[in-house]
Amino acid sequence: MEKLYVYSIIIPHKNTPKLLHRCLNSIPTRKDIQVIIIDDKSNSSFVDFEHFPGINRINTEVYFTREGKGAGYARNVGLSHAKGKWVIFADADDFFYENAFDRLDKFSNSSYEIIFFNCNSRDGKTMEIVKDRLPIIRSSIMKNDFDSLRYRSQVPWGKMIKRNIIEDNNLLFEEIEVSNDIIFSLKLGILTECIGIVTDDLYCCTRNEESLFFKKNADRMKVRIKAYKRANDLLYDNNLKSFRHPFPKKFISFFFPHHPCLFLWSIWECRYKGATLEYLKDLMTLAKNSISYRIKKSLL
Repeated sequence: MEKLYVYSIIIPHKNTPKLLHRCLNSIPTRKDIQVIIIDDKSNSSFVDFEHFPGINRINTEVYFTREGKGAGYARNVGLSHAKGKWVIFADADDFFYENAFDRLDKFSNSSYEIIFFNCNSRDGKTMEIVKDRLPIIRSSIMKNDFDSLRYRSQVPWGKMIKRNIIEDNNLLFEEIEVSNDIIFSLKLGILTECIGIVTDDLYCCTRNEESLFFKKNADRMKVRIKAYKRANDLLYDNNLKSFRHPFPKKFISFFFPHHPCLFLWSIWECRYKGATLEYLKDLMTLAKNSISYRIKKSLL
């Protein structure tokens, strides 16, 4: 008979065994908690596979993938093994705060489909509190703004999700290098009707300058732009135009000084469905600012 759990915690991992060990230590070793670790083709120079974190841990399953397809693929592998009533995603370099699961236990038998909880951020080296990675999550929770949580929470962490919602709708992460969680999170928000919130900080998202989130190159930025485009089209198709992501300024500031042709490509690629005059004005303003930036930089 298949063992059932209250929680399935899915953790993708690559080349950070010490941080993964810290993440595991923040999760209670309870009979009702299933931990699923998916190693995304780590390098043996970073990882001792014979003593891999979690191998001998109670109710912990470790899967080694050889494809190296990124965190989206790894999370999909984790979902295929999940048996819990609720699914929680964590990153290997993050961790849960003490008593986090005591707070979540209060919702384990609730009729909610998603429970959002606050997450703060700390510097990965100093552990000092820094600016939230996604401030909109905290502001939406504190304001009880459920629509913003549904449509603007782009990350998998910071939420406890009923597994049947994921399985009944065949929700999967995109298997791309970066921004693989945007469409998953957005579809989840569109499908969800009953939401609960926890205002306490239950999870810490560390800021690690070596992570893909902070590493920028032209190829990754192109992947992000296309992901944002798909998200905006999905919002448009579901009559949620007001929640569309504004044309990301960070793309322009990255592309234009170094890749003028890619800047023009990004404007075309990231155009909205049903583009409005207001949107076109925004593009012109951003283009003007970028041109000014490029001129000033050339004069330095």
